[in-house]
Amino acid sequence: MSRAVQKRLLDVRVLAGETASAGYVQRLRLQRAVLKLQRAVAAEAGLPLPVRLTDRLDETTAAAAVSNRLAESARKICQPSEALDRRWIEEWDELGGLVSQLEAEFVRAALV
Repeated sequence: MSRAVQKRLLDVRVLAGETASAGYVQRLRLQRAVLKLQRAVAAEAGLPLPVRLTDRLDETTAAAAVSNRLAESARKICQPSEALDRRWIEEWDELGGLVSQLEAEFVRAALV
């Protein structure tokens, strides 16, 4: 895993590790951090760099597939119209799980 991916994962991990109510306030920062992470994942895999969270990576690696799911999750919960309700909190928790899953994919790839 490159240093760029490590840094971007840490940035997202810090934001996603906050409480749901704190994360709700940080939605715009999270959205930017996830896009930077997705760009770093794409660069490491030699894929075209996404411009928006709606841009999907070619799922040639497990990390790219998880990165796409993470970007979609972030895109949904970072909408300005989303209310801080039970559904939003559940999706926030899902986002944290996807960050952990992406980290695990990079660890798994390094062991192969």
